[in-house]
Amino acid sequence: MRASLARVWALVTVGLVVAALSGCENKYPESIYDPNFKGAPTPEITALIPPDSALAGIGKIVIRGKNFSTDPAKNFVFFGKVQARVLSASESELQVKTPNLVGDSIQVKIAVHGALLFSNIVRYKLVQAIWDWGGFLAADDPWAITCDASENLYVGLTSKNIDRVSPRNQRSTYGTMPFIKATGMKMGPGGYLYVARGTKTLYRLAPGGGTAAKWIDAPDKINDFDFAPSKSMYAGGDGNFLYLIRQDGSASQAAAYTKVNIRSVRVFDGFVYVAGDTAGRSFVWRNQILAEDQLGPREVYFDWNGRVDPSSRVYAITFSQDGDMYVGTDNAYGIVIVHPDGSFEPLYEGLIKPYVYSLAWGTGTFLYANQRNDTDPSQKRMMRINILKPGAPYYGRE
Repeated sequence: MRASLARVWALVTVGLVVAALSGCENKYPESIYDPNFKGAPTPEITALIPPDSALAGIGKIVIRGKNFSTDPAKNFVFFGKVQARVLSASESELQVKTPNLVGDSIQVKIAVHGALLFSNIVRYKLVQAIWDWGGFLAADDPWAITCDASENLYVGLTSKNIDRVSPRNQRSTYGTMPFIKATGMKMGPGGYLYVARGTKTLYRLAPGGGTAAKWIDAPDKINDFDFAPSKSMYAGGDGNFLYLIRQDGSASQAAAYTKVNIRSVRVFDGFVYVAGDTAGRSFVWRNQILAEDQLGPREVYFDWNGRVDPSSRVYAITFSQDGDMYVGTDNAYGIVIVHPDGSFEPLYEGLIKPYVYSLAWGTGTFLYANQRNDTDPSQKRMMRINILKPGAPYYGRE
């Protein structure tokens, strides 16, 4: 009797469940598919500027094309698998900062919010900006540097050695000096390497290296010098004049620099440029080169303390072929670019530290810089910097 009732209740329960289920309908969400949706137009890349390459991690590239979003956040630019930061945007142009990715043939493509497809792919080159060069240690203590016409870098050390670093970054001893600090160094006519030490005596090493021998005694102390197209030398220190020194060793006053401590001399585009201090302030002056290497009146080319930083100093100057002046300084930027119109900007902000004592441009696009820091020797560094444009000629090297 009890078993029969259990079977009855089981059959009733099943019947109720079946009845309940048969009375329900499936309720699925509405489809999100819109057969009429076409999406935003597919983006297209037509050009990258600069057209061939840029510096990885710090460069800026303009991408021209069409169908971009005017909202930077809605454009997604990829270099390979790495997304770049979009700085500004219009329908036909994007400005992006390059990612820290080095490669010769990186695929660049763009996605735009709302567009169904990526853009076409353009291949691009991103190159390294700065290399540590020569394997110098803090104890090596480099000072003046220069380059020859084969892109070898010469470095004066407090060990009294002059080391040479090849274009392949192979370092060797080139010669020796009878003093510990070279304040200025340039390759000169005939393959001689000329060296100043902050005294009246100028030295030079014969082609191939060896021991630096006395060349001449100048009329006054010489910190730095550079050669004119005639192969005569303009040189100065903490005296009252910039001197013209000819290849026969004769010297004469070229321009008055009363109470100026001359730190750096560079000949460029018909002028001799002089960087130094007077009355506690740093300037860059220039004198026009006239007939027979005579000089015109001195004029202020750039008031460093008045324009950039009232408390820093200029230690070195050189020029790119297009007229930008590169300034080595103890300012926080390390190297500052001064454009021909007087505007200025840091070189590779955040990658170079103060202070930069000496600069030398190779035969191509590489600028070499001696970054010193006597209070923190770990910051001492010999650098090869890719500027992506050539330097101005050095008239002494052949």
